[in-house]
Amino acid sequence: MKTLKLAAVIAVFGTMFFTSQTLAGSLSDSNALLVTQAKTELKPQLKLPKIEPLSKPNYSLKAHDANNINALLTQISQDLDKGDFQKALEGCNAVLKIDENNFAAYFFRGFTYTQLGEYQTAIADFEQAIRIDPSSAYPYFGRGFANVHLEKYRESLADFQQSIKTEPEFAHAYFWRGIALANLAQTDEAKSDLQKAAELYQKQGNPEAAQQALNVFKEIETA
Repeated sequence: MKTLKLAAVIAVFGTMFFTSQTLAGSLSDSNALLVTQAKTELKPQLKLPKIEPLSKPNYSLKAHDANNINALLTQISQDLDKGDFQKALEGCNAVLKIDENNFAAYFFRGFTYTQLGEYQTAIADFEQAIRIDPSSAYPYFGRGFANVHLEKYRESLADFQQSIKTEPEFAHAYFWRGIALANLAQTDEAKSDLQKAAELYQKQGNPEAAQQALNVFKEIETA
């Protein structure tokens, strides 16, 4: 994975639980499936990969400003971990006041907006992150994830594909691409992605998410 390190390496483990509704309706229906309210919720544990992180160094910044950014990004990751999204937003905005092209701040702010259900706003931040560093898998994943929740399933597929191209073992991208494909009634492709996601989650020490992916696989298979 290509990463561009800041002056200090920040290990970001923002443990999030993204809630999507389970699939409903007949998979044989020619219409795209809708994501609908169901008895159980999909809560694959979305644990961000270790990000070292993600911003091109801005050598025009003074050392004091660079240190402030590093401290703010560390705090943002902690706020995300605690689910304090308002504070995380404030931190991202503070970083962007110092460095208006900070990749990590845009990525984290987009990520935070997805947690608040503000998916269109999140997309704008992910697109800014892509503009700054189009080589990273993460903002493409974020934009795809937001589009799934906006029921723009076709639009999400290219982003998940780009994430997987850059990070071939990006389990979350396989999982959510599977969800998008299922909602487009492409059931064989959806099951393949969900099975791959389960394998990767298991390999990466996330058995809960692996089981959730298999549960969705079985739901599709038996619908």
